[in-house]
Amino acid sequence: DKMGEIALSVAPRCNAQEIANIVWGLSKVGYLEDDVISQLIRCITTSTKLTNECTCQEAANALYALGRLQIRDEESFSSLSAIILNRMQEATSQAIANALWAHEIVDLQPPRELLDCWAQENLGLVAAFGEGFSGDKGGKGGNK
Repeated sequence: DKMGEIALSVAPRCNAQEIANIVWGLSKVGYLEDDVISQLIRCITTSTKLTNECTCQEAANALYALGRLQIRDEESFSSLSAIILNRMQEATSQAIANALWAHEIVDLQPPRELLDCWAQENLGLVAAFGEGFSGDKGGKGGNK
């Protein structure tokens, strides 16, 4: 369709933020061409330059768009989640929550680190689940 053709034609000239905004905008209007959305996201995730410039917020917005459109693209989810994890120090609670929400909507298991970070920031839990929890701040110890 025309909207998808336009989006794909401008994507090569866009930065990561612009592509994430296009994907988010398409999700807001209920655009249902999964292949176009996935191609747009791959513009970010397959380009070292765009992956390096993509922020947590942009990756989370793209994940949110995938969730909103119920697109279960495991490769895109994995790549966008990796961007967030690689920049976890700049991730906001909202970005993490949006990423987790998107995983839930399409029934994909989110990366463990996203869950741990969300639990720590929003619930005050530190490594409360999983192996080796001892109740200490580092999540390592001997209460097994």
